[in-house]
Amino acid sequence: MKKVLLIGDSISLDYGPEVRRAVRSDIEIFSKPGTEEAYKNLDLPIGGNGGDSARVLRYVNDLNKKGELNCDYFFFNCGLHDIKRERPDEYLQIDEEGYRANLQAILDLMEEKGIKTVFITTTRADGTRYKPTMPFTRRAEDVVSYNAIAREIMEKRGVEIVDLYAFTESLGLEGSELFRDHTHFVPQVISLHAAYVAGAINAIVK
Repeated sequence: MKKVLLIGDSISLDYGPEVRRAVRSDIEIFSKPGTEEAYKNLDLPIGGNGGDSARVLRYVNDLNKKGELNCDYFFFNCGLHDIKRERPDEYLQIDEEGYRANLQAILDLMEEKGIKTVFITTTRADGTRYKPTMPFTRRAEDVVSYNAIAREIMEKRGVEIVDLYAFTESLGLEGSELFRDHTHFVPQVISLHAAYVAGAINAIVK
């Protein structure tokens, strides 16, 4: 049995259950506990929501310190919370330098532990979908920039990439055909995400 630790933001919480059902029987997927708590507010990094890169780094470091970082593969994403811009000033939650440093530190730990790591790119954020009354916004260009940073780091380190961003864009869907709110996807798209991610896991995990 191969153990896969899958961590991401609320997008991964949506597709996670279907991924578990779709992977091979010799693959065990586990994630950050607290899914029910996370669904109380998907915009906040609570419970099973991985949150930004600093939070993911803290979580895997804590697992390691407790001797619980016991997996063969680590599939992860962080980015949507890093690029959150709190209103009114709209400063990035984690700037590009911090994002880069956090990703490097995560990869350093996994390399030290001999855990094969795979990065899942961040899906679209469209600032026009964030109502003025919301306490934060996101910008589409930040997703592109942060995915580019992650890609550069992963390619230099020989880390495989599951390009969920490109896959989602390839669907050619817009508006209510794609999103159920400002960030999260409709059930049909979630199922497509799950099939794509599960297919990648089945292909990569040996």
